[in-house]
Amino acid sequence: MARENLIKSGARQELISQLQAILKQAIATWKDTATELNRVEILEKKGAIAKQIVDQQKTRHDVAKFQVSVAEDKLKESIAGPRTQELQEAQAAVSLARSQREASKATLELAIQGPRKEQVNAARARLEQARGALFLAMANFDNTKVLSPLKGRVTLRNVEK
Repeated sequence: MARENLIKSGARQELISQLQAILKQAIATWKDTATELNRVEILEKKGAIAKQIVDQQKTRHDVAKFQVSVAEDKLKESIAGPRTQELQEAQAAVSLARSQREASKATLELAIQGPRKEQVNAARARLEQARGALFLAMANFDNTKVLSPLKGRVTLRNVEK
């Protein structure tokens, strides 16, 4: 909720002032590189400097122009306020957090209530069934006789583990 409100409120005045200062500095640099470019072009025409120096100054001038463009875009974006996408993302995050909170509440309620009577009764029935199977197996074991087709006596038993 706080992030959503922060996005809705837009950029702070301090940020806008800072971006305006950055734009002014970029414009000043761009103008300075334009002046310097004119100087080196004149000197190159007179043969006083190499073409490489002019090319380097053109590159500096182009970079400065690009920085002005970037600074203008950032300032416009900050003044325009929050982007719709950012606002929608914040609202979706809030909605997700609310649904997670509700799911957690439901889980807590189930834990507090304990198991349902039907579940307890079913578990008891399974326990009784298992006991019955155990008693049947024990009775079968007690009634089991080992018969041999040969008569004789066991004199030695070897036990292997």
